[in-house]
This record gives sequence, C-alpha cells and structure tokens, in this order.
Amino acid sequence: MRYFLILILVFNSCKEKKELRVQNLEKQNTEYAVFIVKENKTNIITSIFEDLTSNNLNNKNHYFTDKENDTIRLNVGKGKQLYFCTKYNYRDTVFVANGDTIFIDLKNEKNEISSNKNLFDIKKYKKTNKINELKLNYIEVSKDYPLEIEPSEYEKRKPLYPVKVDFNKIKTDVNGVNNLIEVIKNDLINGYRYYDSIAEKKPLKRNYIEQLKENLKIDCFSEAITIYNFSLNDEAKKFLISNRFINEGLFEDNYSYQIIYRLINSILLENKKKSLGHKIIIDYKKAMSLLPNYFKGDNLAFSQIVCIKAAIDEGHSKESINELINNYKKNKINTNYDLYISKIEKDYFLKKNDKNSSEVELSDPMKLKVNLDKLLIENRNKVIYIDFWASWCAPCRKAMPASKKIKEQYKSKEVVFLYISIDNSFEAWQKAMNKEGVSENSFLAINYPEANFYKEKALKTIPRYLIYNKKGELVNSNAPGPDSDEIIKELNKYLED
Repeated sequence: MRYFLILILVFNSCKEKKELRVQNLEKQNTEYAVFIVKENKTNIITSIFEDLTSNNLNNKNHYFTDKENDTIRLNVGKGKQLYFCTKYNYRDTVFVANGDTIFIDLKNEKNEISSNKNLFDIKKYKKTNKINELKLNYIEVSKDYPLEIEPSEYEKRKPLYPVKVDFNKIKTDVNGVNNLIEVIKNDLINGYRYYDSIAEKKPLKRNYIEQLKENLKIDCFSEAITIYNFSLNDEAKKFLISNRFINEGLFEDNYSYQIIYRLINSILLENKKKSLGHKIIIDYKKAMSLLPNYFKGDNLAFSQIVCIKAAIDEGHSKESINELINNYKKNKINTNYDLYISKIEKDYFLKKNDKNSSEVELSDPMKLKVNLDKLLIENRNKVIYIDFWASWCAPCRKAMPASKKIKEQYKSKEVVFLYISIDNSFEAWQKAMNKEGVSENSFLAINYPEANFYKEKALKTIPRYLIYNKKGELVNSNAPGPDSDEIIKELNKYLED
C-alpha cells in the first residue's frame, strides 16, 4: 500500500463551528433585518457577508464595521443565510429575515450572537456515519497536529490537517468507490425527503427548510467531488454532473458559484493548470469553450460569469480577462449580466488596451486619468523615485514601511516618491493603498503590460524601482529598494547633480 502525505483544508461552509437559527415569520412585512454590533472596544473589523450568487453580483454582499457600537440594516427579504466573523473567530452562520434583529457582542474579543426571535425547533437531518466509515478505506485525516493558519484582518482561518490518501486503492477499488458514491447519493435523497415532509407540516418555515436542503446539497457535493478528485471515478462524475446538482435552478442557488467553480476545475479542466511565465494559472479560456457541454440557458450564462470572476480574483492579466469578456459577449445568452460586465470594464479599465501605446496611462484615486510623461514634466528639477507594486505582492508591501520612512527623511529635499500599482482591480489597489498609507502621489497602471514602456524596461516582476534625475531622464531602471542600504547613497548622488 502506497501513501502520499498531502495537506487539504478541512472546511465546509455548512459545517460551521456554531450556527444560530433565527425564526423567519413570513407574515411579517418589515423593511430590514437589523444587525447591532456592540462592545467592540478594540475596534477589530467585524465582517457580515453572504455567499456570492447570480442574484447579488451587482450588489455589495460584504459589510464591514470597526466601530465600538454600530447598527447595520440590510434588506434580506424572506430569508438569507449570512456569516459573521472577526479575526479572532471562525465564521458563525445565521439564517435571518426582514424583521429580525441580531445582536453581535464583541466583549472579550468573542462573537456572542443572540437575536430577538426564538430558535427554530426543526431538527436537522443527520447524515449517515457510513460515509465516514467508507472514506477511511482511502482517506485518513489526522487532527492531532493541525497546522494553524494566520488569521486575516477579517476572519480567523480554519486549520489545515494532514491527510493520507491511498491513491492506488482509491483508483483501483472501483466497486468500493461506487458504493461510497451511492451512499452519498442516498443521503442526499433521504435528506430531501425528510425536509420536504417537515415543510408540509410547517409551511411558515419553508424558506429556512429550503436553506437546510441547500446546505445538505453542498455538503454531499463536497464529499463526492473530493472522492472524484482522488479517484477519477466514473460514477462520481456522473453523480456530480447529474440533475441533482446541474438543474434548471442551479444558477439561483445560494451555492451556485461554489458548485460551478469546482465543476469547472475538477470536471471540465480535470484539475489541470497551465504555466504562464512565472505563474501557474487555471485556463479559463479553455473552460469557457467547454461550458456548453455541461451547462445550458441561464446556467451557461452564469458559468461564463464564474470564469470571468474567478480569473479576476486569481489575478489574471487584463488581456486574459478582456478575452474572456469578449468571448462572453460573442456568445451572449441573455442580458442579465450586462451591468456587471460594464462595471468590470470600468473598474479594470478594460475597454481601451492599445498594445503599441507610447503612453503609460495611469489613474489617480479619483479615477482621473493621467500619464507618466505628464508626471515627469510636473516634477522636473526633482529626483523621482518610482515604486512599481501591487496589492497582492507581499515583498512590495513588506517594503512600504521603509519607503515611508525614507520619504519622510527626504520631505524637505527635491525628491518625489511615486507609487504605481499594476493591480487589475481599482478597488483592491485603493484598499491596499489606504492601508499602507501611500495615497499621496499614488496611481494605478491602466495599460500595463501593453504599453511599450513596460516592454522596453522588461517590467515583468515586482517590486521594481526606477529613478529619474532632475532633467526627467531615466538614470536607473533597476534601482535599489527602499529597505536596502544603497538607496540613500543613490538618491543623494542624483540630488547633487
């Protein structure tokens, strides 16, 4: 028996540490659900968000507050599943409807959540333990030595657990894996029957029951796709692309984005990635061409949007994103996502991409356009130090404190510090810029990497620093970083010229 040790994130949004269920009274016709944050004395960021779906692409679905006491009002209709988290807590889950009031008490840096409604009396469907028993034939999860993951500023992350997978057995024991998939399938069927029987008796709680059914569905889907990824089992694939998951209403499900995204990676692209320079990326162009083999109608339209959104989130180039958008427009099925596409084109400055442009086009934080030549002219008779960076570049951001320190050191001298981000996203750049405290003389590169300037300077990796002398001439195209010992000597040299 041959084992391979791998790490996977044991996480499922349906298996949260704690779930608060808030009664949904359909007869109540109030305008908002109210969330009251209190006792946040350390001003940590509290995050309230919902799953990304086809229905909320154009709306804000993530809310933050760092106030000691705050009130947030959201229109959630007859009911939505929302999540709460801070960097000290794993996410908590709540099903909330208009008319509900949720209290989030952050005293002692904990999420103490309560509500103005009674908890549901619906007993959840309990999945059979046979799934876990059968999985042990192939997959062994050890929780004795979890790898703790550093929390983000918004959320404490689930730990990673070491997992042993017997790849030889899971790929060759076809009957055993088929049996496991059948058990997962039956669990989903029996769970649906259980919830449907309750819905007949408690029609006022139907919205919450439908959410429980969706939670069960994504849970079974995650079990099956994990098994498929290790085994490439045909029955697992048939189950995953069956109408249990890919049906007419998929695009409207709360977990539609997650299901389609994982199907694209596991089924359409067979978990294969392609190399692009120094990056390994998912080939969403290929995925887009394969989508019609699996999705139709509204599901196909939304799956195209999933490819575009995923490419943006994973930092693909503007050229690649533009190509995906053009493919979407060429084969457009409906107009449901035109507003979303227009917003992307505006936020990412995608409509104009002149590959032979002689200008380095930039945007300031107010979205006013400027070009590098103009900045060089405006700062003639000064030494100009340009920092090319991005929100996702850890070394770039690590050097920012040193950059601000040097900037302060030269504030009374003829030196100008310019910060040019090559981020795809205006919002990601703006957020990182404000967090790092470099909003002055800060710009977003609009036509990177198409402009000739970037090609001539071979500006492919960041951080990258340039120095212009007082005449506006580029005198160092690969200057020392702000955290180096040489930078002071270099700047002083051109100040004295």
